[in-house]
Amino acid sequence: MEITNKHNLPEAFVNAVMVGTYAPKPNRTSVTKLIDPPLITLLLRKHWAELKEDAIDRIWAIMGGAWHAILEKHAPQFTFAELKLITQEQGIDVVGIADLMTPKEELIEDYKTTSVWGVVLGDKKQIERQLNLLAAIFRRHGWPVSALRGNYLLKDWQARRAHEDDYPSHPIHIIKVPVWPAGLAEEYLVQRVSEYLEQEAIFNAEGVRDFMECDSESKWEKPMTWAVKVKGVKKAKRVLDSQADAATWMADKDLKGSFIEERPGECTRCLNYCPVRSVCPFSKRGAK
Repeated sequence: MEITNKHNLPEAFVNAVMVGTYAPKPNRTSVTKLIDPPLITLLLRKHWAELKEDAIDRIWAIMGGAWHAILEKHAPQFTFAELKLITQEQGIDVVGIADLMTPKEELIEDYKTTSVWGVVLGDKKQIERQLNLLAAIFRRHGWPVSALRGNYLLKDWQARRAHEDDYPSHPIHIIKVPVWPAGLAEEYLVQRVSEYLEQEAIFNAEGVRDFMECDSESKWEKPMTWAVKVKGVKKAKRVLDSQADAATWMADKDLKGSFIEERPGECTRCLNYCPVRSVCPFSKRGAK
């Protein structure tokens, strides 16, 4: 993968974002990649040499790395920071790294730099899957795990909104993650590796097939909505899930100069964040 510098950032920035840029290795994956659709890893491996990413798109990755490094340096006594364990499943090495492991509490913690929407207002299923897979790997190595926690630095947190309902009151947000029964977590680990191997075999033999397309959740799909607006006012009065609901609400309110604005849905990850969007045959479906 080539790291470009279209915005002429200082060389130090470019050097920093290149750290950790490496092609996926055969027969090896990580917990975070394992919870992703297999197609992403398969396309990364096939097209690695031709893929490009601009340095400015990785700036927040630098901040995330710094966040991890600082917390690792100041880890409490009798804990293990950045503890990496590897398990083999069906011929695949699965790598799991606990940002912090506290044996006395049987607790695994995760650190992330992310957005308010991504963790607080968004879907928490991904972190639940990630940490429970990690717990399964640790149990295979004899480490009991009975608690999981996410600690998140919210990069776009705004103090002026801290009083709002459902908005975090602090820029550090802590989530207690549900712990699956050990058997369920183990089953999920085996299942995810099996699914990856099945799709890898088909991908290598036949190429991309329609059933390999990522699901709505993985594509961060946002449905189409209809906004009731008033001429001359930028902010919508109400955003609803159907045109009929929008028309009914507008009629009930009898707002002067009101109209309905259609807002097309989109797959946010496909359009802006997926590392293989330039080579994915389904990327054109990103705009709905």
